[in-house]
This record gives sequence, structure tokens and C-alpha cells, in this order.
Amino acid sequence: MPRPTLLGLACAAAIAGAPAFAAVPVVTDLGESNFVQSVSDDGAVAVGVRVLYDGTPGEQGVTRWTAAGGTQVIGGTTGGFPDVSADGGVIAATLPGLDDANVTEAAFWTQAGGWKRISDFPLIPAMPGWATQANAISANGERLAGVTVPPPIDFGNIRAFSFNPDTWEDRWADYGWQELPRIRKGSFGEATAISDDGLIQAGISTTGTSSAFHAVVWTDGRIRQLYDGTGKALGGESVACNRDCSVIVGGGGGNSMFQPVLAWRHVTDGRGVASVCHFNPETTADTTALRYYARATSGSGNIVAGTYYYDEVPPGGGWARNVAKGFLWIGDANGGTMHELTAYLAGLGVAPFQDWLNVNITGMSDDGRYLVGWGDDARGVTRGWHIDFGETPVATGGKEDYTACPKRSRLTPPPMSGATVAAATSDQASAAGDRELPFGRFAAGTSRGGAAYVVEPRGTRLYGGTRKGRMAALLPLGGDQYLDPASGLRLGFTRDRRGLVTGVTERRNGSATTTWRPRGKD
Repeated sequence: MPRPTLLGLACAAAIAGAPAFAAVPVVTDLGESNFVQSVSDDGAVAVGVRVLYDGTPGEQGVTRWTAAGGTQVIGGTTGGFPDVSADGGVIAATLPGLDDANVTEAAFWTQAGGWKRISDFPLIPAMPGWATQANAISANGERLAGVTVPPPIDFGNIRAFSFNPDTWEDRWADYGWQELPRIRKGSFGEATAISDDGLIQAGISTTGTSSAFHAVVWTDGRIRQLYDGTGKALGGESVACNRDCSVIVGGGGGNSMFQPVLAWRHVTDGRGVASVCHFNPETTADTTALRYYARATSGSGNIVAGTYYYDEVPPGGGWARNVAKGFLWIGDANGGTMHELTAYLAGLGVAPFQDWLNVNITGMSDDGRYLVGWGDDARGVTRGWHIDFGETPVATGGKEDYTACPKRSRLTPPPMSGATVAAATSDQASAAGDRELPFGRFAAGTSRGGAAYVVEPRGTRLYGGTRKGRMAALLPLGGDQYLDPASGLRLGFTRDRRGLVTGVTERRNGSATTTWRPRGKD
């Protein structure tokens, strides 16, 4: 059994006055440097990636947690997003290439058979020299989807792909590896969810004309964008779906300089008619650069989980910090109630994350009972966690906390000075739809020399490193937070009211160093 930790001890402390519920949530620590991503429907298996600062081979890679065995590294790379099937028996993740470690390959893992690359199936393989990374596995564990990168792989020209190991008697025209179509020439895409039958993939894409991400769905290999009830494209920096992708959730994808960016739920009925619900923020959320990312949904779509991000400025001024907090949206067909995770748990009698620097939700079981994610504790140490609510969560609070589904993502923007408004409206921050990706050399001062970190966009990927000639693709964690798998560094960028990047917090496990770039003509 997992050993007791500070996290476990904190969960044992009941809060005075907490309401009586049928079950008290149980929170389990899944270990340091464990970026947990997914959980099985019975809560018995959780998977993620372990990334260490100055880590050695063998200590890093794909993690698998069980209540009996604890957290173990089972191999694989620190790229992509590992995912687990509904029954916990199959994991989809990414392996180093056989001939070139950088030309990675998506693969399945089972306890009995170990790793099986998609090239090991007697089906259509990926194109020679094309890298693949797994982002999602179907709930039945038979199919996966993710990212493929044509050579040369460091150009960042990512495209979506799916893998359907069907039989000859099944849909033989769509078996094996398959690149999914793009919205238009010059656009980039990424599959982040797949249905059980392999007919539907959901994910994110650029339009080819902006840097903003939009939500898309591929049905029988045909791509289409998702829109809300007013015809506005849904943002797509995070996209997930249920078993048949009749419920799709997501968030991000826009510029938050004028108004917060909301998460959303897209539901299709049996006749193909879609309805969209935008989730209004939790009432105490800071609106500075506020961005919501939905990352998991229950089968019915009545429980949606994810993370919201904002920039926290210290009292009295100073350098801002990019902050992450988990949320649960609990509702019905017409609207729902938004809960910040830490406050929701406190109301149920446990207090595991009260002093944490960041809390990220990444995965949830089909009924919403089990929740997983990761965060930075009070010492700045990244830890994975697992929550068992004991039953399907229900909304708390009064009727005043319930909000009907807005037709579009629009809120009152945070107040801005006249000078800031004038600066912002000069270019409208690329029509308020694009987002400036971080770029350049970030250092602790304006003089040359000294510690620095260099970042550079390539296609839709952000690359970074301490030397311009030795940069690696950064793993996007959402909300201007990134992970450098090569060095184990965590990066959190902050922005001003115009949406322009002003600085970055460079975090090593257990410590943080704030660096920034000279403002110049931002």
C-alpha cells in the first residue's frame, strides 16, 4: 500500500462544520514528479509520466499506479499524454524510435504482454521517418489517436493521426495508421480523443490563418470545426470526449485580454442536433488572464472536470505568477454549478490542497467518482494525486450558484486603464483571437551572459532550452504552462493586459527561479 505522506495526513483532517455526506473523499499521493493524466473507470489504475530535473534514463517515463503496487515506471518516453482504457488493462503511450530515438512511435502496453508498437501490428504502418505520439486510447482499449510529425521532426509541423487495428471483416478501408485531414493547407492538428468504434476522433487544429487553436472532430475521416449556438468557433487548446464522442468538452483557444476564455460542452443527440454550453467561472476566480480548459467528461456530460489558469500579481506589485486551479462543473442539459476543487473538497470535510501552489485536474472516471491530476505542493514539489469521492459528485450550494448555459463565451472584461485600452486596441491583439506564443531569450536581467532560457515557436509547437542550438519540444500543460522533458524544467509564462508575454517562472522540483525578458517595444 502507498506509504502515508503529508498529502495523506492533510486529507485526514476534517473541517469543522462540514456537511454530512454519504461518503468522505479519499485522496492518495501518487508520488513526486508524477504528471498523472488518466484513470480507469473503477479507479484502480492511473497513468502519467514522471519527469525529473537532471533525471537519468530508467527513472523517467510512463507511470502506472495501482493501489496494491503503488507507482511504477513502465518505460516509454516523457512525450505525449499516456491514457488508460476504461477497465485499466491497456495503456496507450509513446516509445523511442527503434532506429532513431527522436522518431518516436505510439504503442500499447498490457501487463501480460508489455509494449507493442503500432508497427508491430500486421497492418498499415506509419510513413517511413514519421514520428507518432499517443494522446488518447479508446475506452475499450482497442484504438489510439495522437500526433504524427513528418520529417524533419524538429520543424513542429504536427498533424493528427489515428490507429485502428481492425480485422478484415471490419471496416477494412480504415485500419492501421492513418493521417487525419487538415482544415486547410498550412494548418496543423492534433487528435486528443477517440471513440470506441474508431469512427470519430476529436481534437484541436489551427485554421492556417492564425495561431489560435479551434476544436475539431473527424467523422469517418472528414474534418469539421465545432461552433457554439451563435456560430462562433469553439476554442480548442484542450478537447476530450466520452466513449462515443456524443459529448465533447474543451476550452482555451483564444486571447483573454478582453474577456476570460471559458470552457464548454458540446452535446449531440441521436438525430445529430448539437447543443453547446459555456461554463461561467467559479465566482471567486481571479479574472486576470483567466483561461479555462475542460479535460474530462462523465459519460452523460453532467460532470466536467478541468483546470483554470490566471496570473497572480503579489500584493503591492511585483512579478506575476501563473497559477493553476482545478474545477468541477456539475449540471444538467440546461446549465450547472462551477466548483473550485479545493473548496469543493473542503465542503466535504477534507483539505488536501489548501497551501499548494498549483492544482491541475487531468482525468476522470466515466461516472465522475474518481479524479486524478497533479500539482505543486507548498514546497514546490510536483506530486501526482488520486481522489475517490466514494460516489458520483453532486453540486453543493444554493440555487444562486447555478447558472444557465450562456450561448457564447462572453463575460464582462476586467477593468483596464485608458492607456492600456489604447495599446490593446491598436492591433486588437491580432483580432483578439490569436495568442502570441513566447519567443526569445528570457534572462534574470538586461545584461548579456548569466542564466537564460531560450524559447522559439516551430509550427504549433514551442521549443525551448538553455542554448538556442539545443532546444527540445516543450510539452504543453495548458494555460501558458509547459514542461521541458529533456531537462525536467517547468515553465510558467505570464502576460500583460494586451496578452503579450512579460516573463516566465522557471521551476525545478522543489525550487523556483523567476526570469524575465527586457520589455522593450512589447
